[in-house]
Amino acid sequence: MILQRRPKTPEHYVITIGSPWLINGEPTDATTASDALAEIYDRATWFPAWVDVITTDGATYYLQMDAKGATDTRSGPAEEDTAAVPLTEEILDLSTDTEEREAAPAAHTESELEDDGKPALPRRRRMTTPVKIGAAGLGLMALLGMGGVAAYSAASNDEAPTQSSDTPMQEPAITLPEGATPLAISSRTVVALDGDQLLWLDPQNAESVAEATTVKNPNKTRAMSTDALDVVADGTDQYVTYDGETQPEIHPGSANLRGETPVVTEGKKVRVLEEPQDDLTVPKKAAVFNGVSGGAAFARAPKDVIYPDHTVSLQGPNPKATISKWVQADTDRVVVVWKSADKAILASHDPKTGKITDESEVNDKEEVDVVAGVVRVGDNQYLNGDALTTICTGGEFIPGGLICPTGADHWKTPSGAIATDKPAVIGAEEYVTTNNEIKNLEMK
Repeated sequence: MILQRRPKTPEHYVITIGSPWLINGEPTDATTASDALAEIYDRATWFPAWVDVITTDGATYYLQMDAKGATDTRSGPAEEDTAAVPLTEEILDLSTDTEEREAAPAAHTESELEDDGKPALPRRRRMTTPVKIGAAGLGLMALLGMGGVAAYSAASNDEAPTQSSDTPMQEPAITLPEGATPLAISSRTVVALDGDQLLWLDPQNAESVAEATTVKNPNKTRAMSTDALDVVADGTDQYVTYDGETQPEIHPGSANLRGETPVVTEGKKVRVLEEPQDDLTVPKKAAVFNGVSGGAAFARAPKDVIYPDHTVSLQGPNPKATISKWVQADTDRVVVVWKSADKAILASHDPKTGKITDESEVNDKEEVDVVAGVVRVGDNQYLNGDALTTICTGGEFIPGGLICPTGADHWKTPSGAIATDKPAVIGAEEYVTTNNEIKNLEMK
């Protein structure tokens, strides 16, 4: 084997978080901290390596990665005077064995010193199997989200992560106030209920961001978070909105949260909350079905659905069938329950032609409802697309959608993201665990 001279300074890598993520100024497929650390670990040829992380708000965190992939904090950029290493494939290793990377020795013998008297930096040997990223590698995201400083690891799941002697491995858990029950979560707010009090909490620290609001019927209170605002309905003659900028507002009327967007009824006025300046005209002999893109859909007996731009007449499974429940209307389908003789038939219809695209016989004693946009039948069935499907073994409906266990106490969400603890409520990027801890979903 030909010996390599160690570099005069550690290799230097810069992660820039954005869309896309960058490593040393070049786009990468990495979308998580663990992916970025793994890519750097695979490309680095000498250790320790320096890793700078630039967040979306411009803050920079300084890390140092050792030969096992464990990372610790550095004091800052003053330690270095070297240009970033370009992301070209430089194979400095002349060994083709599969030995694992070796940590730096605690002491150095004379034979281990370079000709300048300094200890040689440990060099990794190239591995023929991919590196697995342990859970500790995900700590970087917690760091960036909470502004703290911690130690991280890109070590294999089979190895214990290395922890700094003076820095904690993990930041303290972010937990909802005692007694609070989560209703919805978004990057803007965690909506929670404590008795009859609505709490509006910051998902970054669980601290209150607005005054608590009183609901009339806590047992029937549901929430929906959109891009623009949070909407809470309690099944009475009032609903509550919060936009993250002003204080929550209580409004007279009722809110319909079954569709793609919230629709409210105040006396004879109907409006879509995300377009509050526009009052909708309710067609004669019709009632609000639910919100759809561009407005609202209305149901009119015996079988008409009125969209903002057209009206469709639903075609039943047979001429004598009648609609016993209007379930859901959106831009892709209309779902109703037909009563035919002694049968109950759940049917999906084309919203343009009214023709049935899928139908299933259901138990007329089981409740058919819409939860978080999902048509649910009883406790163990739901519409997957247009097909009636039995939920996954061990799966549960929670606010935000259906979750399915994947092993190792992990849960898969409707978007395909992974929760590393059992969720009680899920959002697009965050979730609240059954222990009331706020966590980020792992995007796949």
